Amino acid sequence: MVVESCTLRVRVLLCLLPLLLSAVLLPARGQQQQGDAVQPAAPPEVGTFRVPLLFVFSYSGEQADQQAGDAVRASAAAALAERAPSLRLLMDDAVPAQARRAAIARDALGWVEVAVVEDRNQTRISIAGYAVISAAPVFEHSYSEAPGLTGPRLQRAWQPAAAEFERAYQQLVTAALADVRFTLLTLQAVPGTRISGLAEGAPLVVPDSGVLQLHVAAPLVYTIDARAAEHYPLQLSVLVDQEQTKLVLDQRPRSAYSWDLGLTNASYPSVEVSRRLAGDYLFVRGGFTTYLVGVAPLADNDGQARDEEDKLFYSEDMTVVGLQLGTYLHPPYGRLRGYLATGALWRQIHTRGYWGGDPVASWGLISTLGVENRPSRRWRLFFEWQPALYLSDYPEILMQQLPAATHLRGERRRANDDFLLTDETARSWVLSPLSFRLGVRWQP
Repeated sequence: MVVESCTLRVRVLLCLLPLLLSAVLLPARGQQQQGDAVQPAAPPEVGTFRVPLLFVFSYSGEQADQQAGDAVRASAAAALAERAPSLRLLMDDAVPAQARRAAIARDALGWVEVAVVEDRNQTRISIAGYAVISAAPVFEHSYSEAPGLTGPRLQRAWQPAAAEFERAYQQLVTAALADVRFTLLTLQAVPGTRISGLAEGAPLVVPDSGVLQLHVAAPLVYTIDARAAEHYPLQLSVLVDQEQTKLVLDQRPRSAYSWDLGLTNASYPSVEVSRRLAGDYLFVRGGFTTYLVGVAPLADNDGQARDEEDKLFYSEDMTVVGLQLGTYLHPPYGRLRGYLATGALWRQIHTRGYWGGDPVASWGLISTLGVENRPSRRWRLFFEWQPALYLSDYPEILMQQLPAATHLRGERRRANDDFLLTDETARSWVLSPLSFRLGVRWQP
C-alpha cells in the first residue's frame, strides 16, 4: 500500500508538472519583442516610403456584366500595384466626380481613375492619374481591347494601362508632393515605447534617451498609438503643422499590483491580490474565499435539512486560502487576455471548538484558466475556471461539499452503519472539475 500510494503521488505530480512549466516558460506569448531604436532621420525621398493613392474604378457599357464587376476591379488594382512596390492603393467606391474629396478624406496624395466600357465590338479602357493639389490629370491614356474581359484575356487587358502607370508613377508622386513639406517631430516618452501611426511598417521604438525624433509630412493629423512595458497604452491624435513640433506623451504607469473581488461558484465572496514578477506576463497571486456567507440558491446545499433549503444565504465556518504562480498568454492590448496559473490551497476551519485545517481535506492543488476583458483599462471583468485536486481520508464527505466532485483513485470503504469518520476510511484523491470564479479586477 505504501508503494502504491507513493506511485500515485508521483503520477499526480507528473500530471501537474506541465501546467507548472507552462506558467513559467510561456512568457514569449505575453511579452512583446522590441525592435531597433530609431535615430533622427532626414526627410524621406520619393520612393522610400509607401505612397497612398486612391483607386477609383468605373465599369459600364451595354455588354458589361455587373456581377463580374468586382473581379474586374480587383484584377485592375492588382495589375497597377505590381508595377509600383512603394504604392499603397486605397480602394474606394467614390465616383470620379467625388474622387478628389474622397482622396483628401483618406489622406491620399492623389488618385488613379480606371474606366472600362464594354460594347459589342470592343472594350474601351482608360486610365488617368491626379494629384490632390491640381484638378488637371498628371497623365492619361486610353486604348481598346477585344470585347469580353474573361479568363486570360482579363489579365492581358491591363498590360497597356499598367505600363503607362509605371512610366508616369514617379511624375505623379512628384506632383503630389509639390505642396507637401516635412517637419521635425520630437516625441518624449518612456524608453522602449513602441510608437505606431507615424510611419509605415514595424513600430518605432523610443531609444534609451527617452527622445525620438523623425521627419514627418505636414500639415497632417496623426493618430499615435504608444505601448510601453508596465504602462497603460496611450492613443491620441495630434496635428503636425509647424516647422518643429514637440510632443510629451503622458503615459500612465501600470501598477505591479491588482486586486480582485469575486464570487467563487457564483456564491461565496473571494478576494485576491496579484503581484507582477517580470514584464507584463509573469505574476504571483494569493487570496481567500470565505464560506461564512454564501448565496443559498447557487450554493451546493445537498444533504441540508428542509428548513435550511429555504434560506436565502448559506454559511459554513470555513475559509480557503490559495497561492498561485501564473503567466499571461496574450499581451495587454486586445479585447480579451487569457492567463494560466497553478498553485496550492489550504482549507481552514474556524469554529468555537476547533481552529485548524479541515480534517476532511486540509490542502489541495489548484489550476486556473482565466480570461479578462479590456486589459488596457484599470477596471475589468474576469472569469476563471478553477479545477482543484484534494487528498482526503474521507472522500465521501468531501464529495458532498464540492460541486460535481469525482473520485479519482483510492478505496472508498464505508464503516459500519455508514459512519464515515473512522479509521477504516482510506485516503483518496478527489477532483473538483467544475469550480469557477467571476468578478471585477482593479489595477491602478
